[in-house]
Amino acid sequence: MNRSIVGSDKEGFNVYCPQNCPHIEFSQPSWLAGSQWITGNTFEVKGGKGILGTVNGGKEPAGRHPFGASFKVVLWDVDEAGGRGDMAIFFRFCVKKNFVNLGCTPYFIGPIPFFPVHEKTWIPI
Repeated sequence: MNRSIVGSDKEGFNVYCPQNCPHIEFSQPSWLAGSQWITGNTFEVKGGKGILGTVNGGKEPAGRHPFGASFKVVLWDVDEAGGRGDMAIFFRFCVKKNFVNLGCTPYFIGPIPFFPVHEKTWIPI
C-alpha cells in the first residue's frame, strides 16, 4: 500500500517509492496516521518545466511545498529507529521575461538545513 505524502508538483504528492525508502511515519493527526514522509536524500521524482526542466536530468528530491512554490521542503537525514530527521530546503530558478519563457528547473539547488523533526511532533505538510 502506498502511504507516501511526498513527490513533486509535476507528479503529485503521493509518489510511490519502489524500494525500501527511509522515512518518518505520522501517528497524529488521525487522518495522517500511517502516512510516510520519505527522504529525498535517496528518492528523486520528476520536476521542472519547459526547457529548464531538463536541468539535473529533470529530477529533484521528493518533498512538499508547505510554504508555497518558492522552495521545496525535503526530509534529508533520517534516523528511522529514533523517529527523527532533519528537514532541508531546495530552490529552483525560472526564466520568464517578456516573450521568453524557458520554464523552471527542478528544485535541485540545496540542501540548505532547515529544522529537525520527530515523528511525534508537529511537522508542516
